[in-house]
Amino acid sequence: MSTDDLLLERLEKALDSNNINKSYLLFWLLSIFEEVKKGRNLLKIDELCLIMIAHASLFFKTFEIEASRKSLLNQIVDYLDAHYDLGTKNSAYELTLELKKIYSQDITFKKLCDDIFEFVPYQSLVPFLLEPKGINNSSKLDNSDIENLSKENSNSLYSIDSKNNIISINGIWFRIITREKTYLKHLIFEKLSEYYSLNFDNRPIKESESINEANDDNRVEKEEFIKIDLNNFESKVDPNIEPLILRDFMNKFEKFYEQFKIRSQKSNYEKLKEMFIKKEVDELINIIKEKHYRTILKMYKKEPQLKTKVFNFIKIKKEEFKEIVDEEFQNSFLTDEDLLGLIDEIYRDLRGIYSENPINYLRNLISSKKDLNYIITKLNVRNVKLKTFIEVLVNLSRNPEDSNVINQLIDFIENYKQLYTYKSLIIDIFEKHVENVEDFNLNFLSAILSFNSQFDKNKIYEVELVSKILTELGVSTSIVLKVKRYLFKKQLKEFFESSNERFEFWRTYLDKMVDVKKRKYYQTEAIIMYFSNYDIVEFKDVGNALYIYEKGVVDRLFDLKNKELCYNRLSHQGNWQRSFREYLRGLGV
Repeated sequence: MSTDDLLLERLEKALDSNNINKSYLLFWLLSIFEEVKKGRNLLKIDELCLIMIAHASLFFKTFEIEASRKSLLNQIVDYLDAHYDLGTKNSAYELTLELKKIYSQDITFKKLCDDIFEFVPYQSLVPFLLEPKGINNSSKLDNSDIENLSKENSNSLYSIDSKNNIISINGIWFRIITREKTYLKHLIFEKLSEYYSLNFDNRPIKESESINEANDDNRVEKEEFIKIDLNNFESKVDPNIEPLILRDFMNKFEKFYEQFKIRSQKSNYEKLKEMFIKKEVDELINIIKEKHYRTILKMYKKEPQLKTKVFNFIKIKKEEFKEIVDEEFQNSFLTDEDLLGLIDEIYRDLRGIYSENPINYLRNLISSKKDLNYIITKLNVRNVKLKTFIEVLVNLSRNPEDSNVINQLIDFIENYKQLYTYKSLIIDIFEKHVENVEDFNLNFLSAILSFNSQFDKNKIYEVELVSKILTELGVSTSIVLKVKRYLFKKQLKEFFESSNERFEFWRTYLDKMVDVKKRKYYQTEAIIMYFSNYDIVEFKDVGNALYIYEKGVVDRLFDLKNKELCYNRLSHQGNWQRSFREYLRGLGV
C-alpha cells in the first residue's frame, strides 16, 4: 500500500462516525479542501475559520437540523441569522467577505469566533498525529503540544505556526487533496449527512440547475435516482431467504451505487468537456455562461484534442477572457507556455509584456540595477506572490549574504514547484551566496539540490552524490569544489567538537581530501578522511591512535583498528601536529 493510500485510510478512520463528536472537524476539513483546490498551501487561521463558518451557514440554510445536534458552530450561525440579513450571499466566497466585515465590527461575533480560533485548528489535527486507535485521546494534548507535533510529524495534514497565525499544508497532503478533490468533498458531505442524520435526496434543487455555481465545482446535478429505503430494508427481508436471491439483490444494489457515485462526482470540468465534445462552437457561445470561462481556460491547457475548438471559443469571446488570461498568467509566475502561446495569438496589447522569455527578461532587469518598483512596473506584475518572489530575487542578487531573504527564497522553492522553471536564476544567486560567505546556508544548498526530484535531504553529507547533482544542475566547478570543502569541514567540526586541536589540524588538509565519511565503531565513532593515495581514520574519543591505510583497504574492513592491514599508526603525543605534518608530507599528502 502506498503512502498516499495509507494517509487516505487514516483520514477515513478519523472521519469514522465513532470518532466524530463535533461537527466542526467536518466543516474545517471541507474549508481546507476547498482552499487547497485553489492552489493555496499557506492559509491564515482566522480567515480559514471564517470560511468554515460560511460553509456551515450555507449548510444549515439548506437543511433543518435537530436542536439536539446543535453545537458551537450552530450558535454562531444562529447569531448571524438573528442579527444580519445574509440571505443574498449564496456562495462561500461572498459570505466569507461579508463575515470578515462583521468580524472587524461586531464584538460579540468576534468573541464567538475567537473561541473557535483557539481550539479548532489544534483539535482538528489530533486524528492525524495519533495512531487510529487513539484518536479520541486528545485531552492529553494542549495547543503547544499539538503545534510542536504538527511540525515534527511528516504525515500531519498541516503544520501550525501560531506566531504568524498560519497553517502550512503538508506537501504529501497537498498532492492528495488536489488529486482526490471530488472524492474528498463527497466523503465530507457523506459524513455530514451521517452526523446530522440527513437524507440528501430531500435537498431542494432548482429545476434549471445543470452546471453549478462558481466556487462549488462538485455538487450533484438534479437526477432521478432509484429510491431504496435502507432503514426499513432489514425488516422486510425474510430471515429464511435463499442466499442466491439476496446475493442477486446486493449485486444490483452495488451496480446502482457505483453508477450513482460516477454521476454524482461528475465535476463542472467534466460537464463542460462533454459539451465541447458534442456541440459546435457557435452553439456553445450561446449556452455557456461567463462564470465558467476559468474552467474553459483550464481545458485549453489540459485537453490537447479539444485545443482548437476551445481556442476558437476564446477567440470569439476574447474581451471577456482577457482579464482571466492575464491573471492566470500572472498566477503561473510567468512560466505557462500554453497561456504564453494564447497571448501571442490573440492579445496584441499583452504580447509586448510577455512575449520575451520572461526569465531572461527578469535577469536583464535585475542586472540593470533598476530599483524594485521599476522592475515590478516593467513586468506589469499584479500577483502578490509573484511580487514577493521577484523582490526576494532582486534583493538576493544584490545582497547574497542576507540570511532572512535567503530563508524566504527557501520557502518559495519548497512550496512552489513551478519555480523550478526559474532554477537557472536561483542557481546564479546560490553561486553568489557561496562565493561571498565562508559558512554558507546549508538549507539553501538542500533547496537547490531539491531541483533534482530524486534527492533525499538526509543525504546532504554524501559529498560525491551532492557534487554530481550540482554539476548536473549547471553549478560551476569552482562552486562545487567550495561546497565539497565546506561539507568536509562541517563534518570534521561536528566530529571533533570536543577536540578542537585535531579539528584545527585537519582543516588545513581540506583541499586535499577526496571524501569524508563517518562510521559507528563499537561504543564510539570513527571518521575516515579519503586522500588520493591513502585513507586516514581518526576516532572520536581522545586517546585513540590514528590509523593510515593504503587506498582501497579501509572500505573493506569491519575492524577499523586493523594493525595487520594498516600502513601505519600514529599517536597524538607531544608535539604531534609537527610530527604528523612531516610524516604526511613524506607520503605525498
